[in-house]
Amino acid sequence: MYPLRQLFRRPAKTLLGTVLIMLASALLCVSVGQYVAALRTQESLERDFATVALTTSVYKTSDVYDEDGEVMGTSYSSAQPPKVQAFLDSLNENSRGIVKSVYHQGLISGYCPSISPINYVGTGLGIGGGNASLFSLVSELSPYNCALLEVELQSIGEAGYYIEPIEGFDSFDPSAYGLLCELKGTIKNVLGLHEGYHDPTGRTVYIDLRVSDLAELETLNLQVGERYLVYSMQYEDMDWDLRRGLVSLLFADVQSVYDFDLSNIRMLSEEEIADLREQQYFFSEDEGPEHMDIALLEVENGSGVYLSQSDLDAINASRITVVTNPLVSAGQVGAQEVWLAVGSASAEEYVERFAQASIVKLEGSAADFLNSTEDELWQRAKHSIEVNNHAFPIITTQNLRAVAAFAIEDALISEGRSFTMQEYEKGSKVCVISETLAAANGVSIGDKISLRFYGKDDNIDSFAVVRTSNPSAFTYSTDLGFASVAEDYEIVGLYRQKNEWSETEYSFTPNTIFVPEQAVTCATLSPEEGIFKSIALENGMQAEMDALLEENGLSGLFVYYDQGYAEMQESLNSYFSVSTKVIIIGVAAWIALMLLYILLFPLQQRKELRRMWSLGVPNGKIRSFMMCSGAGIYLFGVILGGILGLFLLNTVIGTIGEAAGIAVSISGSIEIFLALCGIQLLCLTIALIITTACMTQGLKKFFGRAR
Repeated sequence: MYPLRQLFRRPAKTLLGTVLIMLASALLCVSVGQYVAALRTQESLERDFATVALTTSVYKTSDVYDEDGEVMGTSYSSAQPPKVQAFLDSLNENSRGIVKSVYHQGLISGYCPSISPINYVGTGLGIGGGNASLFSLVSELSPYNCALLEVELQSIGEAGYYIEPIEGFDSFDPSAYGLLCELKGTIKNVLGLHEGYHDPTGRTVYIDLRVSDLAELETLNLQVGERYLVYSMQYEDMDWDLRRGLVSLLFADVQSVYDFDLSNIRMLSEEEIADLREQQYFFSEDEGPEHMDIALLEVENGSGVYLSQSDLDAINASRITVVTNPLVSAGQVGAQEVWLAVGSASAEEYVERFAQASIVKLEGSAADFLNSTEDELWQRAKHSIEVNNHAFPIITTQNLRAVAAFAIEDALISEGRSFTMQEYEKGSKVCVISETLAAANGVSIGDKISLRFYGKDDNIDSFAVVRTSNPSAFTYSTDLGFASVAEDYEIVGLYRQKNEWSETEYSFTPNTIFVPEQAVTCATLSPEEGIFKSIALENGMQAEMDALLEENGLSGLFVYYDQGYAEMQESLNSYFSVSTKVIIIGVAAWIALMLLYILLFPLQQRKELRRMWSLGVPNGKIRSFMMCSGAGIYLFGVILGGILGLFLLNTVIGTIGEAAGIAVSISGSIEIFLALCGIQLLCLTIALIITTACMTQGLKKFFGRAR
């Protein structure tokens, strides 16, 4: 007997069975696929949406009372009080499932020779549109303010104490900080300077030369008219500083600080200067004559500003500090032992470890000297300036969405993507950079940049405290060197910031590069405040956290940001509820249709089975006939139903998602189709075996005999 041929002899019955199986298969594919889509959507939202709790300043303020107990003002603290800090430290252990994680971002520096950081001077207005504090300006320029210059000396000043003796502090020894000799020269050639600065060639340069003592100064044998190669880690563009201050003072409408016009300066007459001194405008006797107003800068709107001699000296000028001995910077001249960040060192060892190139007389060209010299200090200078000019602050994170600026949407991924869970877990060599940095360097998504990490050396860095907002790269230490080998990191995303130069507590500059925490194996710094600490809640748990705060007497401590998860949660619940009903109905309908098929299939075969039984066909062949004919029906039905369900799946998912207000996409539909087809084939095979066995037993009883 040929089972498949028998099926074609009864096309109506075969078609009916195939249609039943096809409908059942399509219903199962659609209902289960829809439910899988709901699960994946929920998982995706939980992964992509981060509810972040940021601390407020409610408990940083306190009233100040006068002697009568009346409130006379308010005092502000830069840090949370101990009670608040203790509560924050215990969140992971005592949050009752409210807190998902307390993330600690890490900070390290990375050397990337193929791209250049954005020097804030080069941006024109600089941080905050020119309104940044002096401290933040200076600290943000480091380490991009290293300079290697060829200078022709014009004048040499008298040497004096760098720090004058302090009256009443007899124990203070000013000689510990060495002597200061002020030099003036002209910049003849620039051999090393960050590209963000304007080319200072031809400018006047003021050199603050710091030496240990007069003997060291005499050894240098400085002479006017001679050319010198100087190395400094404190380059200052005085012209930019002056223009920046004037732009801020006059609220000038310019695209760049360098666009500000300084041509309309008029020197004051002696009578005008005398009148100003009588009115005590901008001058006191203690300030010195260099700060006396002697000129007037007039601007187009009729307003103006008085300028002193020090202001005039800053026009088209730069200033550098040159240090001949590291003991001078440490204030340890004459000491036998120098205390380090950890431990101590003899004065000789300290000088050997931290000495820098300073100033040397040139006989030929500066380039020839640098190429031929065997002096290790100048080789270090060339290496250090290269590293510092291509140094970036690297922030390592376990969850980029939980970084405060991304959580409050002051920063967002504008192109590409964030990191995947697999990349976080494996520490994949991927990174996210700013679109501003990418545009400035001509790199884009998919490009790879080489990063080599190095840490912070507290023994040389002028700014020992790491800023908790707008962190900069560390100054490279030749003593510590690199902490890793160079590795390529693929750019997978670009971020955009609402204000690239903001100085809020959670801000970072467009030089910042983000990488997965596990991708960096060397030690990182992780301060407890600012962008380095993120408290991520389980989505939808703000009310529970408020209740916990109230229990601890800390109401109002947090403000929450969830990227709109709360508004979407109701729609998500509705979508999930509908999806649950769909799978219940779909599975029930599938079972009903399968039972109907199992009941109808034996009826279709009974005449043929009786004939085979009457002819003495062995039981094994009868079972084989039933299995093959059954497989011929349900195999076609399952495949056709799976294909139909696959075509209907996206339509059903989209329709239900639109009705619930949820944008849903499902990947892996082919995998779902194959898995469901396999499950159906297994179920039908088991059912067919049971049905075949039952029918064989029925035939035996019906004819009253057995083989």
